[in-house]
Amino acid sequence: MDTYFILHLLLLGGLTGFTSGLLGIGGGTLLVPLLNILFSLHGMPENILMHSSVATSMVSIFFNSLIGSFIHNNNNNIQWKFIYFMIPGIILGGIFSSTVIFSNINSSILSLIFSIFASYSGYKMLLNNPSIINYKIMNKEIIFIGVLIGTISGLIGVGGGFISIPFMVSRGINLNQAIATSSVLCLPTSLINTIGYIISKSNCSYQLPWMIGYIHYGALIVLVSIGLIAIPLGIRTSKALKTIFLKRLFAIILFTISLYMIINNIL
Repeated sequence: MDTYFILHLLLLGGLTGFTSGLLGIGGGTLLVPLLNILFSLHGMPENILMHSSVATSMVSIFFNSLIGSFIHNNNNNIQWKFIYFMIPGIILGGIFSSTVIFSNINSSILSLIFSIFASYSGYKMLLNNPSIINYKIMNKEIIFIGVLIGTISGLIGVGGGFISIPFMVSRGINLNQAIATSSVLCLPTSLINTIGYIISKSNCSYQLPWMIGYIHYGALIVLVSIGLIAIPLGIRTSKALKTIFLKRLFAIILFTISLYMIINNIL
């Protein structure tokens, strides 16, 4: 890896790590498209460009979430009921998407799926409509959301915060608690999908430097290292911001990234 590549990764890791701590979204919502640009600039083959961005992002999310989870747990902000009931669904959905679908799906389809779900979640957060809050929480409903998170996250390389956070907020959970809980949920999501990407590496015919299957472990080391600094800073910043501001910031990020993915990879 050359010096410019490492510097770009440090900037990228700092931005996504801060966002991960601030919004509890794992950072993948930003990391996937930005890694896509960075890998492209440094000559990665187009056929594996999106797949490598997704896989590397997912492994990075595991370490980012591990850091954030310790901090959130110390602050007693985690809603454990959601975690207990979502984990089985996350495991099932993650195994299916990362081992069966991921290596056999076209990059443009991956980009389209990413854009649709990110845009919908941004729309729901931007509404900020308290009338849609439903305080009745069904365990079966939580399990279903877990399956959805595991499946979609495995396909597009995000932690699932853009699904879990709007869902928890719609069930009356405080946004800061939803962010903290989402950070913990990213752990099983990213771990299961990472294992799936490694298993499916036999479908990856490219043997490039610093890569294991679709995962660029050189980039991963840099991203995780800078995240040790950026994530705690993001968490501290989130405590000082108003809930409505966090919701709007979250929505704007999702809309922006979705638009980029559509323009760059689909149109």
